[in-house]
Amino acid sequence: TRAVAAAAKATRPDGTICVACNLVGLPDGLFTRWRQGESLFSLAGDAADSDDPAIVGEALQTLLFARALGDRRLVLFSGLDEEMVESLDIGHADSPDAVNRLIRQADSLTVLHEADQLYPRR
Repeated sequence: TRAVAAAAKATRPDGTICVACNLVGLPDGLFTRWRQGESLFSLAGDAADSDDPAIVGEALQTLLFARALGDRRLVLFSGLDEEMVESLDIGHADSPDAVNRLIRQADSLTVLHEADQLYPRR
């Protein structure tokens, strides 16, 4: 979430954010439900009805991610397979060459090394 929030500050509202990371699996729960089409309003309601602080925290994290992403396109370059990534309505970059193609297509480019460190943890 912090990396996407930092990237959102450096991109146009209709831009593309490409995240390169070492994910070993996709997040479970509310984030996945949202990316697969469930409304944020519904997810927030489910969390509000829960007594579990972890679910409330996950809902907040998902809402913050959604707010930061806005209408931007998200592309993921990681070790995850294409089907898994695209099931979350996220673009999949399968190689450095795919990332380079994104770069060549862009009107402008900003690289944020360790973008998740640009926003403090609270």
